[in-house]
Amino acid sequence: MVFTKRLRDGIRRGRIRCSVRIWTRLHVKVGGRYPMDEGQIVVDSIASIAIADITHDLARESGFSSAEDLLRTAKHGSGDNVYLIRFHYLAPGNCYRGDRPAPADQIWIRGDIRSGRTNEQKSQMLRRIMHDVGRASGATEDAVWVYLSDLPAENLTEYGRILPPPGKEDAWFSSLPDATRERLMSWA
Repeated sequence: MVFTKRLRDGIRRGRIRCSVRIWTRLHVKVGGRYPMDEGQIVVDSIASIAIADITHDLARESGFSSAEDLLRTAKHGSGDNVYLIRFHYLAPGNCYRGDRPAPADQIWIRGDIRSGRTNEQKSQMLRRIMHDVGRASGATEDAVWVYLSDLPAENLTEYGRILPPPGKEDAWFSSLPDATRERLMSWA
């Protein structure tokens, strides 16, 4: 989550604890941590709302002078889904490793993956994420901790369909609408 500079001090001080976002799709998740300045934004809740729900009081709570002021900032893209995101700011030094504050350069990554991969495949994923994040961030690999969580396919949906068990991807892909398949193929 990116915040305009004029809001950041209020966020760091805990006066601003919500944000209205107008996106084509959701970009954050509850419990997710997103860097801001030296600390992190931790998402506490997400609610879909209507434009009509953006009141003067909500705008003030979000750090804006009025609903119009908020909408001038929020309506910068092509999205039409409106989300009210409640969060808190986690200042540097407030992350712990064991019983001690974690180093400022410590990076934690959690990835949810569909179950069915071998241990060797997961090890390769872990090593690549650790290496690539370390290289991109300038952190040493020992400062990058990665956690992968296996999720059963029957607990996941994408593109309006429950994901298939491993080995059944072709039938699942064939069940998608033509426009969705074409869009996915264009990404390959």
